[in-house]
Amino acid sequence: MKKSSGAAKKAAGVTKKAAAAQKKAPAAKKTAAAKKAPALVKKTAAAAKKTPAAVKKAASVEKPAKKAAPVQKIAVRPPAGESPTALVRRARRINRELAEVYPYAHPELDFENPFQLLVATVLSAQTTDLRVNQTTPGLFAKYPTPEDLAAANPEEVEEILRPCGFFRAKTKSVIGLSKALVENFGGEVPGKLEELVTLPGVGRKTAFVVLGNAFGFHRSGLRSEHAPDLCIP
Repeated sequence: MKKSSGAAKKAAGVTKKAAAAQKKAPAAKKTAAAKKAPALVKKTAAAAKKTPAAVKKAASVEKPAKKAAPVQKIAVRPPAGESPTALVRRARRINRELAEVYPYAHPELDFENPFQLLVATVLSAQTTDLRVNQTTPGLFAKYPTPEDLAAANPEEVEEILRPCGFFRAKTKSVIGLSKALVENFGGEVPGKLEELVTLPGVGRKTAFVVLGNAFGFHRSGLRSEHAPDLCIP
């Protein structure tokens, strides 16, 4: 009987311990959950703080790019105290000195008159002068004057100008400038910068080439005292 009562006591003790362990387990879970809760709150607060920064970045990305400031043109002025007459004399002196240093200076393009030089210069864009010199003889043999080129069939001109590259655009330019010469200048190439730049496909650079090599004018508007081909623009 004593042994059975001892076993019963032991069983009762084990049962109490198991019940106590079951009570402690939920409490431990609650404590762990309570500890994790502040950490989650902190993470949520940090994410909330980061959100305005992300919004600011997005807003900065969406802002349109600022327009570049317009380029200011700086007028080139003669030295202080230099009169227009002195400026002309200085330009002529520089021209004489350049003619002595480069006595055989001449353009690489082949031409016989201002019209041929004008057309050849337009054709020289994005290609070599050698290629232009190989193309223009056939062009000018078939269309020797502005009147002839103005009345030309664009497709036939395109075939001639194909080796120069960009032949469609160049065909449009040379036919257009030929028509403008016929309609506005009596079929003659004008000798003034402001008139040359009105022709299709002719900019300031092309105009200076024509003025300097066909008419003997410098960029300053002074006529050369030497051969026209010494005036390299």
